[in-house]
Amino acid sequence: MTQKFYSQFVEHYLEYLLSPLGTVAVSGLITDEERRGIVLFLPQEVVQTEEHSLRLLTKVAQGDCAIEVYCEPIDETDVRNCLRKLFSVFSTLNCQAEAEGKTLEENDLPRLWIVVPSASRELLNNFGANLELENWSTGIYFLPEIFRLAIVAVDELPMTAETLWLRILGKGETQHQAFTELLRLREANKFRQNTIRLLANWRVLLQEQDNLTQDEQELMINLSLIEKL
Repeated sequence: MTQKFYSQFVEHYLEYLLSPLGTVAVSGLITDEERRGIVLFLPQEVVQTEEHSLRLLTKVAQGDCAIEVYCEPIDETDVRNCLRKLFSVFSTLNCQAEAEGKTLEENDLPRLWIVVPSASRELLNNFGANLELENWSTGIYFLPEIFRLAIVAVDELPMTAETLWLRILGKGETQHQAFTELLRLREANKFRQNTIRLLANWRVLLQEQDNLTQDEQELMINLSLIEKL
């Protein structure tokens, strides 16, 4: 049940953050065993002020994309399933373009971002995923461009203001640090206030559950920072 609450938090969180930048669609089909939140995003031309910039998250959402956030590390099967769904989308888009007499360029295809607390070196190597440090920070691994898929290992992101809104989706010390930085933002920051509200709601739901796992107990400790406000 707590995995379901995580998925609900992720979808509400990303929907809130990204909706000023474009069209957001959440999966809305969350089972008790669901361990990820899924968001589809179609951007529009919006001018953001520095005060309200989502920084790295804004850069991730520059083009049509899907964002899948997992509450635990993933394996090869998870990545293959994501690729399978992505290829199905590509096929549908190509068929639509052909029916309209158009040619779909590679850059017109959406990208899938898989956000995970951490990613093993073996997993990344198996899919040929590499950093692109000329344009992106550490922690963001791109599969060969033909796949249009990237893996964000949250625990490897730099602990800077640039990455805050993604590090909130991490675990353990990474998440604890992100929560601490969130609370230090100016109270007038609307992203701060609404994110705190979503986190507080998540904590209330967890408090009502029995037999929390060790990870969930650790999460409760992190969320207790919010309770002190």
